[in-house]
Amino acid sequence: MASPPPLAAPLPFVTLSDDGSFDIAPEAVEYLQQIRGDIAVVAIAGLYRTGKSYLLNLLLGRDQESEMFDVGATVNACTKGIWIWGQPVASQSRHPAFKHLSKDTTIVFMDTEGLGSTQRSQTQDTRIFALALLLSSMFIYNSRGVIDASAIEDLSLVVNLTKYIQAKAHADEKKDDGSDLSVFFPDFLWVVRDFTLQLQEDGRKVTSRDYFESALKQQPPLTEEVVQKNKIRSLLSTFFPSRDCVTMVRPLSDEALLRELIRQPYESLRPEFREQMGVLKNKLALLLKPKTMMSKVLNGAMLLSLTENYVAAFNSGSSPVITSVWDRVLESQCDQALESAKQVFETTMNDAIAEKRGSVLVIQVMRARALDDADVIAAYEVARGAAEKELVQEDIAAYSSIESYLLQLADYSLEVLQSKYTENDAVSTAYNKELLQELYQPADDILDDPASAIGNGAQVLQDQLAASRDQLESVVGQYNARALGPCKSSVLNSFLMDKMVAGIFEWSTIVKKFFRANESKLVMDIAATQQNLRSIEAKVRVAQEMLAQQKESYERAVQSINERITSERSTLQDEIENKQAEIERTRLQVEQLTGLHKEALDRLDLQIEEAKDERKRLEVDVRDAEARRESERQEAQRQLLENERNFHNEEKGLLQGQQQFLQKVLELERQLGEQDTDQIAELYRIDKENQEQVSQLTLQYQDEQEELKEGTIRDIRALKNEQDDEMNVLRGNLAEKKELVASLRQQLNEKEAAAARKKAKANQLFGGEECVVQ
Repeated sequence: MASPPPLAAPLPFVTLSDDGSFDIAPEAVEYLQQIRGDIAVVAIAGLYRTGKSYLLNLLLGRDQESEMFDVGATVNACTKGIWIWGQPVASQSRHPAFKHLSKDTTIVFMDTEGLGSTQRSQTQDTRIFALALLLSSMFIYNSRGVIDASAIEDLSLVVNLTKYIQAKAHADEKKDDGSDLSVFFPDFLWVVRDFTLQLQEDGRKVTSRDYFESALKQQPPLTEEVVQKNKIRSLLSTFFPSRDCVTMVRPLSDEALLRELIRQPYESLRPEFREQMGVLKNKLALLLKPKTMMSKVLNGAMLLSLTENYVAAFNSGSSPVITSVWDRVLESQCDQALESAKQVFETTMNDAIAEKRGSVLVIQVMRARALDDADVIAAYEVARGAAEKELVQEDIAAYSSIESYLLQLADYSLEVLQSKYTENDAVSTAYNKELLQELYQPADDILDDPASAIGNGAQVLQDQLAASRDQLESVVGQYNARALGPCKSSVLNSFLMDKMVAGIFEWSTIVKKFFRANESKLVMDIAATQQNLRSIEAKVRVAQEMLAQQKESYERAVQSINERITSERSTLQDEIENKQAEIERTRLQVEQLTGLHKEALDRLDLQIEEAKDERKRLEVDVRDAEARRESERQEAQRQLLENERNFHNEEKGLLQGQQQFLQKVLELERQLGEQDTDQIAELYRIDKENQEQVSQLTLQYQDEQEELKEGTIRDIRALKNEQDDEMNVLRGNLAEKKELVASLRQQLNEKEAAAARKKAKANQLFGGEECVVQ
């Protein structure tokens, strides 16, 4: 299965008209229809003026080519709509790493219009973004700087994807997390350009993927803005279970050279950038896979059909339903495969008939050679085998039941066979009639003047009748040797019947002429004799006796002539009756042949009816089996989706409970901190008051210091003991609250361990299905 040649320049694929509707470029349609093998699609999207087209040019290895994706250096968006550039794997001399793809795979790079430009609305941005997601097998999101809250907010349009795309016609309205769309979305690769940070976390080095995963972690929902960004993070994690990240430094340090980046040689770029570009190419080469839908690998025509259905839905203002679109794509593929098989059948049969037919010379003119029915059947068998092979080669069985399409192909082939029979019968009839016209030349020596015949003409008639019979036998012999086609017998029978009927009429006319001529001659002879008798009447009287004898002799002669005429007339009458009997036998043979032919046609009609009944029974069985398989598949898919939904809901509940527990712990620690501060301040205040009282007593009763020293000391010690007791009580309360915090933390750890065990168990139960989804 040959792939189309690589494109010399990018082609417009999906364009936007002035009224905001989408159109598919005819040149892209023509190119995609040529891709009969697998197709892998790499799409890139991101904010406008962030270098998406330049990055695709580097991936294509066309950084210094005359033809490349359009790149600009102004503030206006450069790419309009969606453009494509196809490169077959077999011609990927610049990309030898795509070894895991088959040689007939075509890689299509898809450049999309930048998001967020002033020329497009958010709805148009979302639809372009959705088209790139739905049509690609590897989706590259291009951004600049770092993956922070602002970068996450730039991807806010993913929140609207569930509004513009539906996985199924009757989706669960309560379930709006978009998990059912993830099976239709491609692998996600975030390319962060002009990255200036160090990939480190808590002093340890991390990968770019770890950096990406860290950015997707949920943040404490302290504000509504954080809640919205958490929703974007959750949707990104749900939509793209297979995701990765590549960070790239700025390609050049000089701002002036950056504005002319497209003209800079690749070797002049920063070594770090070129190294990271190599990492990006290697990841793309390892992760890229053919575009699939429902586990079916797509070709160019199927990708085009998908695009047409998505564009039609967007233009009508409705949301495309992926499963319904896929059903229409499969139906279109099956119809195209059937039409291709029909074309192969007709072409093969015409070629086979033309190869066997040739030409033959008749009446000095070259005519088409008629074929026997066996030759037509042989050509039909060859054409039917080629058509069924073409139908199987199109892999209809992967889309639908092949039996119904084989029946349609059989009906079509029988119609073509009937037309070829009719056409061959017409050729056979025309050729054989011309052959008889060439072989049969009517005799020119038919005796039209009976008076010129010697004697009474009976021998002449017999000679001419024998010559006519010999001529017909010679014509039949030559005809049987040269006649062609299934109609040679019927044409010969028709010819013989026509010639026999015409010969009978012709020979009856000639015989009548001969009999009338002889009769007229005899009448003339009798008249002449009577005249002689009257002229010599006198002499007759003299020799009356002699004349009487002569008269008697003449009478006997006349009687003999009459008897001979009667005998010859009877002989000719017998011959005419024999010819009529022969004609009757020929007619009976024709009727028998007609009856046999009618019986054969009746048997053929009966067989056709039986085949139609069998086909109807098979169609009913196929539909029943297909309905049962579809019901079982839907039930299994429903149970799988229900299990996944229960698991996600349970995991979501655990995460929410963990978050609430953490908030309670933080609140308790805050309260404990405030209580410790109040106690220390109280102690300080009491201590200060005590010191002031001691100083005052010392000044007031200095004279009585000795007398009151012991009392004062006792008071101070009592007060000190009271303070110590109060401190011990406060310390006991603090220890109890710390023990409460430790207990709460232990409970949190136990719940996290239980959640981990449940998650591990769920992974074991649904591991096979998750692999299929990814």
